[in-house]
Amino acid sequence: EELPVRFARRVRLIERIPGWPAIPELVALRTMHAKSFRELRLADPEVDAAAYAQVIGKIRQRHKRTGHLFAGALQKIDFAIHSATSMSSVNPDLFSSSSVVGIDGPASAPPLDSRRLEEWCESFLSSRVSTEMQMSH
Repeated sequence: EELPVRFARRVRLIERIPGWPAIPELVALRTMHAKSFRELRLADPEVDAAAYAQVIGKIRQRHKRTGHLFAGALQKIDFAIHSATSMSSVNPDLFSSSSVVGIDGPASAPPLDSRRLEEWCESFLSSRVSTEMQMSH
């Protein structure tokens, strides 16, 4: 099924943000998505449709915080990109070309900048909208 794959892709998207473990909102989002992935992989709608519907309901409830967490993470990342000063939870040096693994993963990727952050946001949010549509049916 496509739902677990979408959650797994968003986990990978989060992991592609340089320094993501230093951003509590990204850690929470990653944990949330990984848990949802596991629950969906263990549920089988063909065996027990009612139990599967319960899993979907639990996931939808858990993910109500996604928008708030995403906005908080985005604010911190954007600030780090545009700031030369140190932050308490995000070190702007994480986004320099010498220490960044880019959005696409390889060490030779360019550092995270506003354009690449927008692309990342678009991928994450598009996947989220599609997932929400699938779970609501």
